[in-house]
Amino acid sequence: MVGRPDGSMRWLMTAYIAGSTHACGTVSNVPKSPPGPDASAASPTASPPDAATAVTTDADADAASTAASLPFDEREVTFPTSMSAWGWLDVTEEGAAINCPDAIPNKADAASVAQTTLAIQCRLNGLGIGNNPGSLYFPAGTYYIDKTLSLTQAYYAPGPDGGSTLTYWGDGNRSQWTGEAHISGEDPATTKIVWSGSCETDPNVADPVNVTKYNDILYIDGISPLIIERLTLDGQNCAGDGIDMVSKPGNMSGVSINEMTIENLKEVGIVGDRPNITTDEIREGDNSGMVSEVTITNVSFAHIGYACVMPDAPNAVDFWIRDSTFSDCGIGVTNTHGGNGIFPGMPQATPLAWGNSGPGGFEIANCIFENSRTADIFGGTSVRNRYSTASLGPFLEVFNAFFAQGNTVIASKGVMPVVSWGGTSGLNVDQMVLLKNKFITADNGPAVLVWTKTWGLTYPTNAYQGSSPSVGNLWNETYSDLASIGNQFTSTMPFSVATGSAASKDDAEATDLAGWAPSSANVLQCGPVGGTASSVDGRTYCSFPGPDLNPVYNLLTFDDELGVSLNPSPPTLPPIRPIVDRHYIIPTLTQANTPEGATANNAALQSSIATLASNQASCDQADYGCPDRWSILFIPSGTFFVSTPIDVPGSVQIQIVGTGQSNLAWLPYGGDDGGAPAPSTPILRLHAPSHVAIRDLALFGEPDIHSPNPLGEGLVAEVTDLPTSRVFSDALRLWGGFNAAGMGNAVFDMRSFGTGAPSSVLGNRGDNAGYFAFFGGNPTSVTVGGGANLMIQDFWYEGNQSNYVACADGDAANVTVETSNVTPGGWHGVFTTAQTTFNIGGCATKTAVIASGLSRDGWSGRAPTASIVLPASATAATELLSLANASINSNFGNSEGNVPEAFSGSIDQGYLSVDPASKAQYADILGTFFQTLTDASGSSDRADLASRATGSVEAAFIRAMLDQANDARQMAPSFVLSPITDMKSTDIRIEHVWTAGTKSNLDVQFVLPGATAQ
Repeated sequence: MVGRPDGSMRWLMTAYIAGSTHACGTVSNVPKSPPGPDASAASPTASPPDAATAVTTDADADAASTAASLPFDEREVTFPTSMSAWGWLDVTEEGAAINCPDAIPNKADAASVAQTTLAIQCRLNGLGIGNNPGSLYFPAGTYYIDKTLSLTQAYYAPGPDGGSTLTYWGDGNRSQWTGEAHISGEDPATTKIVWSGSCETDPNVADPVNVTKYNDILYIDGISPLIIERLTLDGQNCAGDGIDMVSKPGNMSGVSINEMTIENLKEVGIVGDRPNITTDEIREGDNSGMVSEVTITNVSFAHIGYACVMPDAPNAVDFWIRDSTFSDCGIGVTNTHGGNGIFPGMPQATPLAWGNSGPGGFEIANCIFENSRTADIFGGTSVRNRYSTASLGPFLEVFNAFFAQGNTVIASKGVMPVVSWGGTSGLNVDQMVLLKNKFITADNGPAVLVWTKTWGLTYPTNAYQGSSPSVGNLWNETYSDLASIGNQFTSTMPFSVATGSAASKDDAEATDLAGWAPSSANVLQCGPVGGTASSVDGRTYCSFPGPDLNPVYNLLTFDDELGVSLNPSPPTLPPIRPIVDRHYIIPTLTQANTPEGATANNAALQSSIATLASNQASCDQADYGCPDRWSILFIPSGTFFVSTPIDVPGSVQIQIVGTGQSNLAWLPYGGDDGGAPAPSTPILRLHAPSHVAIRDLALFGEPDIHSPNPLGEGLVAEVTDLPTSRVFSDALRLWGGFNAAGMGNAVFDMRSFGTGAPSSVLGNRGDNAGYFAFFGGNPTSVTVGGGANLMIQDFWYEGNQSNYVACADGDAANVTVETSNVTPGGWHGVFTTAQTTFNIGGCATKTAVIASGLSRDGWSGRAPTASIVLPASATAATELLSLANASINSNFGNSEGNVPEAFSGSIDQGYLSVDPASKAQYADILGTFFQTLTDASGSSDRADLASRATGSVEAAFIRAMLDQANDARQMAPSFVLSPITDMKSTDIRIEHVWTAGTKSNLDVQFVLPGATAQ
């Protein structure tokens, strides 16, 4: 390493040309141009190179010694010496070429601050437009700014008449094709954007009398995909918000915020989505979009006034928050701007003067919370593997279905860690599942408060009343249900209950319920205290209290430990990826849309891979310091056509890294000269045993992704089926689907995963039949079989597929679904025949669905449907656990005439239909659904139908059905992956990769060595 004049450190790389070290070469930095017939005019065709062309630096011999001393599995980052050669904009260099000044880091005088602010904003304005790169890089340094930095789709341009017109950057084509915006610093410890502007409120707010909002550091409007990483945002206790994301008019879907420090802010660290409050936002008008599918990873939040993260809109969903720390936040994570602490005596956050109608949705895993001033978490759907200490309020306040697993909570004196309470109208239900958590409370205090309350509302005149003992009308009645399984409590009286009303919440008093201690004889305990479980036709139900509008609370508990001594240690979170000196090549590529151009690109790419593989052969396998281990093929910005597959040989450790605007595409069908179509083969083919990392790259089968031609898959990878083999992905987005077949030992860990067409996961039908885990995402339907084990966690799907998970009759698979919202048939109902969300009725399976939303045909379905059907043909090999699930409009569509007069017989409740002749084993516990019914006059009422428990409510059965949920591999593991040192195994990592327009909507396939892709 060598020091820069400003005192910061800059990494140095060494590159190869045809196997020679420290050789000088040329760099291809072809400007980006839109694909199509005229692409070749913008970028001349290159001749096929004799060898890979590379860039090198003047690094001395010691540079290689700074290469990774840790296995690659600990994750790392490498940048080339010349960012512009790779296709990035540098905020400190080459501004004259794009008519922008250069930023002046490390200077806080007024002139330098003004120039730095202008330099960054100027580059953001042109990011991804025309031939400008879509990636912005900040070298190490402190960048002082005095105005909000904005990255938007449009701006208001002043006209000659004094008016202004909404004008879209680049005529509405910011990213040219499908590229993502990418903003990165060198390292958050050394690369900082610091607020040096006004401490007063935002001058752009249209109604400053009624809306108080402070300035943003970074404002994003409708830009996605988007990556922001490796920066510190410091508000100096003057700025209001760190990253403020809004969606007008389109959606922001697919945002990654990684390896950041966000600190010293008056309001919120990360916001998404809020209403129009500035003058320009109100003039623009449209805020119909959504900010969703947001991954927040390895971010350190500190000293933030209201909340560290706030998805605050009904469609601000799928915020996946992992491996992050929250210190001294008002609320760590919340989905509302309206404060918290409704229960008396708890600290309350002062509501913000701005916010949306909310609430949004989020899931948290592997995080640390400390010193929260009012609460760690308010709302959301799940939290796993979280460590909390010294917070002044609860670690968790929830009012909807929620799943908490593997958390450790050290509560401050007098604080109840968990507060579970009903909603504010209609069916006010809170269904809480606590699985294998540790709760440490002072003075033998309670750990869990179940708060039920009434709101004083009236029944509709003709609401449907069910006749089955499993159904009751709970219109505007509230209940809180709790499943507590395998938890450890230092308290001997961990559960407490309170009742009260919204109007007189000060009357609510928490009372310890010693009688709700675990019981081996009665795992389902019915509330209020004294309620009993009844058996009807061999099925167990909780009786309902009366009269109407009384609160209901029920507890399912077993395997809990009370009065235990606990002394936990805080977990270790992943470090910021180290900067590692790896050898690399940037090949000379052309954007010419011609057979000659495609041939040249294929030759350059294959030659580069061959060079990297040849140089790696000299490395000792155990020497992670060898700079040729995991060497890099850098793909520059642009769209580069190929006509034959790019083959990556086995037993070579290689990274293929793009910029976010790097696209590899099949030569268009027939080519410009009308020649023969390209072969039906993949763009990238990884041969076994694969050791390949692919990042920030797009693979396209056809330039028009809306009209794919059958040209082949985006990626086909051979997977060696060994217990030490692993396929890992983060933010893999497929326009089509994916397929994995025949694996029995390899582990598939897919995060923030999305597909646009059906996919399949098939095991090897052996004792070890494959493990596939999807942690967060929104894929469409999945066919599972061959004995495969499938985990789906923290997913959201609403679409027109007839089912979500299907296992064919006579096949076998195990499926666990946790905290997912699943609505096949869409929100507006497209099917006129009965549909099934989980089509498992003829499958040998252990299927567990936990704390999820199970809906069919949305708000206006047109057919009788059920999320799960256990038909008469189902055998004892079909086992089902439905625990704490909620449903909307399941079963009968929106016609009151479709509701059976007697809601009994073959249907137990709206999302589960069981034929009386079925031999399937099942338990359906703490579930509920409600539905809107329309009578002949057109008037609508809502029937709120609830079931306490049906089927086999036995601890042994439920415990067995939770085996897969308790598997350590399924606990939303950290991004720190265990090293794979066996070169016979498979180690594939795919991060921020998008594919589209490939054969038969099948974009990615994982096959056994030698197997033929579909």
